[in-house]
Amino acid sequence: SIGELMALFEMSSLFLGNDSGPMHLAAAMGTPIVALFGPVDERRWRPLSPNSVVLRGQEPCDDCRIKRKDCDNFPCITLLSPKKVKEAIGELLAK
Repeated sequence: SIGELMALFEMSSLFLGNDSGPMHLAAAMGTPIVALFGPVDERRWRPLSPNSVVLRGQEPCDDCRIKRKDCDNFPCITLLSPKKVKEAIGELLAK
């Protein structure tokens, strides 16, 4: 339930997840966030929290889910390295 998620985020030191409703709820609760974005415009859907980091692969194909129909492997998310995610987590937890 939403109430259970709120309680969980209240006890959490970090939220790691994709662009989702729970990500936005974690932002509203003040939980530090590492948000993983794929084929959507992260400028529009990013968490509105100063305690957040948005990560995606290095592809320049913004919002390809709408603009491009020929992409079937989503390099915007598949090229995101675990090392980069781990570094972002470490930086947020060090604050």
